[in-house]
Amino acid sequence: MSGKDRLEFLFLNLGHFYDHLFILIYAAVAALALPAAFDMGYAELIVYATPGFIAFGAFALPAGWLADRWSRRGMMIVFFLGLGVSAVLTSFADTPLEIAVGLFFIGVFAAIYHPVGITMVVEARPVKTARGPGYQREYGATWGSPAPPSSPVCSSTLPAGGPLSSCPGSRQSAPASPTRYCAAGGALATRSRAAGAKPAQFVLDKRVLVTIFAIIALTTTLGSYIFQSMTFALPKILEERLSGVFDSASAVGGAAFAVFAIASMAQILIGHLVDRHSIRTVFAFVAGLQIPAYLLAVGLSGLPVLVGAVAFMLLIFGQIPINDALLSRITTPQYRSRVYAIKFVLSFSVAAAAIPLVALLHKTTGFRWHVCGDGRRRCRHFPVRAGITAGERDEGARRQSGKLSGDSSELKLYDYLDSGNAYKVRLVLAHLNVPFERIELDIDAGETRTREFLGKNPNGKIPALELASGDVLCESNAILFFLAAGTALLPQGNLERARVLQWMFFEQYSHEPYIAVSRYALKHLEPGEERRALVESKREPGYKALGVMESHLAGRSFFVDQVFTIADIALYAYTHVAHEGEFDLADFPAIRAWLARISSQPGHIPITHA
Repeated sequence: MSGKDRLEFLFLNLGHFYDHLFILIYAAVAALALPAAFDMGYAELIVYATPGFIAFGAFALPAGWLADRWSRRGMMIVFFLGLGVSAVLTSFADTPLEIAVGLFFIGVFAAIYHPVGITMVVEARPVKTARGPGYQREYGATWGSPAPPSSPVCSSTLPAGGPLSSCPGSRQSAPASPTRYCAAGGALATRSRAAGAKPAQFVLDKRVLVTIFAIIALTTTLGSYIFQSMTFALPKILEERLSGVFDSASAVGGAAFAVFAIASMAQILIGHLVDRHSIRTVFAFVAGLQIPAYLLAVGLSGLPVLVGAVAFMLLIFGQIPINDALLSRITTPQYRSRVYAIKFVLSFSVAAAAIPLVALLHKTTGFRWHVCGDGRRRCRHFPVRAGITAGERDEGARRQSGKLSGDSSELKLYDYLDSGNAYKVRLVLAHLNVPFERIELDIDAGETRTREFLGKNPNGKIPALELASGDVLCESNAILFFLAAGTALLPQGNLERARVLQWMFFEQYSHEPYIAVSRYALKHLEPGEERRALVESKREPGYKALGVMESHLAGRSFFVDQVFTIADIALYAYTHVAHEGEFDLADFPAIRAWLARISSQPGHIPITHA
């Protein structure tokens, strides 16, 4: 290669890095930063990435067509400049919808790289050299592989000024961000020249070509779905799976970066093997090891999960070179960009479909499989989350049905929608998937002081849970304890169960009397000096309670035994609306991260959900 060829090859590799960084940065930010910024769950947020991935696939075909008809180098200039400008504009977004629009335009320009840049890479050298397209293309691919997990490091530095303000392409950090280098790449790419060597071609029978393309379409579809699901979800999986081991976004990002960086080396190895051995043999070797690697990862937890993730991702990345090398051998240069474009349209369309499916999975079942035994909660999982699965919720509902001695649909909850104490009960019932009848009582209108209700709860307070037997259970935390017994929300061990009660007592005696009362006063009492004096009297003890929570949550994902329990639900109810009582959580990062973690649990409902 001449010096200009090397410069062009360098920018093609940098382009691959930026292509994956920009298109997947939202996956990490949605997992690690945006839940707290927008008060939305992970499953709700990642759906907004779908327009970008649709554009990423749909615009690959016109990009390849233009490159073949106009100029590949010109299209790469458009790629660099368009990607940088789109990222800058997206950094000004203040709502998830605005981010989705920005991601769409990022996807439009990011779609250029694979049909155009990959074509330029594979044409750099003849097919049958010691370093042919298998090696050459996948050497370039390794530049793109570490890009997605780099984004969690960015998300860990997000300031309070805006959700995306310090990400690459932002108005604050643009001078030092990849956006700057995207623009520079567009400018410098005009000074490099294309390599002119034409690869040797195989002449194949049409029926053989049809068979090959059918196999490529099938493997591309399945491979793209697996690859996209794992690369998009990995930051969130590691954030939850390594909770208590790594407790900052930068640490999780570093772990994800390590997994991707190591796994990307498989592309060089497989590219090397493809150039020297039968593609069929290499493919069978890589595909055959994926299931054992997955099963290995399922049984691991804590730091060992990184080993399992690397093993599985090595094989996922290793499959990428095979189809691309085969395409490069059976297509002529004048049609190569369009053929790659068709392949990437298929690939990225499947990838776009994976995003809502990942969201649905996380929302309905979570990223966790459980195996319980030995009197303690033990987990085997991959992907994973520290919540309860749909299966556990169904099991909880079945146990409740038996325990309540009747149809669980006969449960009646006397409720007040704005009450945090009543919200606790609704939240547990939602997590356990237990049906009930909700009866709204207006506490300001005195509906809890009627003779009928006082006959059910002489204390005249909500919530109150009426069982199918006619028995009535009062006091929110007592109801939580009753409903959670025998489910994943209440540990089986005596010590762990006592610690759950410890934090539930703390909530009622050291937290609720200050934070909840301040909120009630500001929302329900008439303005005046008396109300202001009441709120001010709650300020110091309320912040003291928050300080206790912050200290305990530093280095922990949940309050008890690193698992989601009714202790978390009891404390979440009024903490997540503490701002309505004029308590500022800006100085409590561990609490804010914990709140985001709770709101992303499968089955979660907001306080306004009736």
